[in-house]
Amino acid sequence: MFRLAIFVDGAYLEKVAKRNRVWVDYEKLSSQILARITARTPAAPIDLLRTYYYNCLPHQSNRPTEHEKDIFQKRRGFYDALERLSSFTVRLGVVKVRGRDNNGQPIY
Repeated sequence: MFRLAIFVDGAYLEKVAKRNRVWVDYEKLSSQILARITARTPAAPIDLLRTYYYNCLPHQSNRPTEHEKDIFQKRRGFYDALERLSSFTVRLGVVKVRGRDNNGQPIY
């Protein structure tokens, strides 16, 4: 028996889904990836260990605005919902300001 782990670049997937105006069923996505790989390796069964979803919570300033707080809470809720899916693990990084560009805009 083979064991499979799926690694999802959440920022990229969310960007592509938004650009194409599609809603992603993450549990279904995971099972479809497993099904496609299983179809290509019929000699041995494959066990899905886990789907890892990687992304970051949005940046909040030292004194977050209501808009920043709202976006942060919505994203936190989304990641909490993903974490409750069967065989899903969410790994969150941290967004930090590295400096400012010539226009005074933050560089993350």
